[in-house]
Amino acid sequence: MITLATVVEMGLATVQDGGRPGLADVGVPRSGAWHRRRYLDATRLLRGQPDTTVPAIEVLAGRLTLHWAAETTVAVVGSARLHLDGSPAPVGVSLRVGQSARSVIEHIGPGPVYVVIDGWDVPRVLGSAATDTFSGISAIELRPGVELAGAARQESDAGVFLRGGSGHHGPLRVVVHGVGKDDLGWLEGPWTVSTTARSGTRLSGGSLREHGSRPSMPVVVGALQATPAGELIILGPDGGLTGGYPVVGVVCSADLPRVSELQPGEEVGLKSLDVLAAVQAFDSAERDRRVVHPGVLGEHGSRQGRT
Repeated sequence: MITLATVVEMGLATVQDGGRPGLADVGVPRSGAWHRRRYLDATRLLRGQPDTTVPAIEVLAGRLTLHWAAETTVAVVGSARLHLDGSPAPVGVSLRVGQSARSVIEHIGPGPVYVVIDGWDVPRVLGSAATDTFSGISAIELRPGVELAGAARQESDAGVFLRGGSGHHGPLRVVVHGVGKDDLGWLEGPWTVSTTARSGTRLSGGSLREHGSRPSMPVVVGALQATPAGELIILGPDGGLTGGYPVVGVVCSADLPRVSELQPGEEVGLKSLDVLAAVQAFDSAERDRRVVHPGVLGEHGSRQGRT
C-alpha cells in the first residue's frame, strides 16, 4: 500500500461506511453513515452503483484539508464548498486529483458531507470501517497528520455526476407506535430541535403527555422516544439498542437522511402514515437516483462538449 493523502486540518469528522447491521443481538449498534442517501450517492460516483463497503469521511462541521500524495479519483457529496489547489471545484462529481494537489472541503450545511477516495483501504472492526461515537468502536481515528493509505488505481470514472431528487422536505413522516396511538395530538407540535448528534436528536415543545419510564425494550434507528419531561428523542445510528423511554413512533426510512440535516432551533413538523405508505415513500425516494456519464470534462470537472 502507498499513501494516497495526508490529513492537514479537520473539523468534526469521522470515518463511516454502511455500518454494522445484524449485530444488535450481541450489543453492537449499526452506526455507519448518518445521511445514508448522500453516502450511497458518493459511492455511486466511484462504483457506478451503491456500495456500503466503501469507506468515507463524514464531515459534520468545519474544514477538511487533504494533501494528495498520489493521483486518484475522489468525490464530495453534500452541502460543501470544494477547492482544489485554490480553484473552485464542483461537488456531486467524481474528480481526478493529481499528486501533490491540495483539497479544501468546507462544510456549509445542513447535514453531513461525504468524501470518498478511490483505492482507500481502511481497517475493519467487526466487518466495518464505521466509527461509533457513542460506544467508541473505531477502525481509524482521523486527526491532522494521519495518512490515508491504499492502492492508487489507473482506471478512473472521473467526470461522473449525480442526477436525482433532493429528498422530502415537508414534515417528518412517522409510523405511530405503541402508546403513541393513545392520543395523536402529540404529532401536531410545534416541535423545536434542542440538540442533535449521531446518537440522537432531541425535540422540545409539542403537547406530549407524560408516559413515564418503562422496562427496557429493543429500539431501532429512527425510533421516537418520549422522555418524562415531554421531549422526543429521535435515535440516530450511534444510539443505544435498548431504552426505557416509551417509543411513540418510528421515523420512516425515507426521512431518516433529513433528520441528520436538522439544526438546533429549527422547527419540525410530524405527520402520521402507515407502514405501507412508509415503504412506498422509501421506494419513491430511491427510484430516480442514478449517475450520469458526461462526454468530456475539463479541468476540475467543468463540462465541455456533449453529455
